[in-house]
Amino acid sequence: MFQTVLAHLIGTNSDESVLALGLHLANAQAGHIECLRVTPDLDSVATQIDQLGMAGWITLSDRLAQLKRETGERTKSAKANFESFRRDAKLDISSEPHSSRSLSTNYREDTGEEVDRILWLSRYYDAVVLAGGFNATEALSGAALGTIIMGSGRPVLLAPNARTARPFDTIAIAWKDTAEAARSLTAAMPLLEQAKQIELICAEEGEAKRHERVASYENILRYLRWHGFNAKGHFVTVGAGTAAEAVLDRAQNTGADLLVTGAYGHSRQREYIFGGFTEHLLKGAGLPVMLFH
Repeated sequence: MFQTVLAHLIGTNSDESVLALGLHLANAQAGHIECLRVTPDLDSVATQIDQLGMAGWITLSDRLAQLKRETGERTKSAKANFESFRRDAKLDISSEPHSSRSLSTNYREDTGEEVDRILWLSRYYDAVVLAGGFNATEALSGAALGTIIMGSGRPVLLAPNARTARPFDTIAIAWKDTAEAARSLTAAMPLLEQAKQIELICAEEGEAKRHERVASYENILRYLRWHGFNAKGHFVTVGAGTAAEAVLDRAQNTGADLLVTGAYGHSRQREYIFGGFTEHLLKGAGLPVMLFH
């Protein structure tokens, strides 16, 4: 059940896509969308620099002043994006749980290190929505996205660059015989139960262990049908491209409104290293992607 959703705002056009995705996610449960804007503690940074007596203080001071202006402008834009979203969706504002079965939302500003604040708050919500495509300068970096996906313990949905206005009628599942894929499937159950069509997609990666892949594909398709889902299966050939490209192409060709997949990677202190499949999705996809580790 996705009763509460944390949506991260950065004060750019990507907020519209993040908010639209958050709305679809919470709408099925008449839930709550908490919209978070995190600003850096620039005063603390300036104090530390001053106490250390670092050279180049005038230049750094000018840079901090510039960052304050830019941060203020982004925050103003984030607030405006939230207000526009709230008005268009006709949502009530609430910061506390309520008995009403209608959707509600709230705008929250926190100060501190962005990833740390998102990570801390994410554990008190059912899912997190972030802007996908870390190649964009205004979006979170790949390392930041990885830290949140791997460390939040919650499903993380990446919003595409373009606003997604469609409900999750058709959901594609990128299946691989791994614990991460199984956990992502379990996490997505509330959405799968609302969908009209499930498209199971497996990448064909050569003859090695093909028998095991086919058996896994048949078993998970049977599992979905035992749950009463209208599920179809697809084997896709990787060919000259990558597995991620093949799966994304098939998902988009089936008209999927959401792609569900496991997140594959490992940590090196606070830096998370991903395989090619997850890395490709982090850089941006043409549809919303739900990742769970």
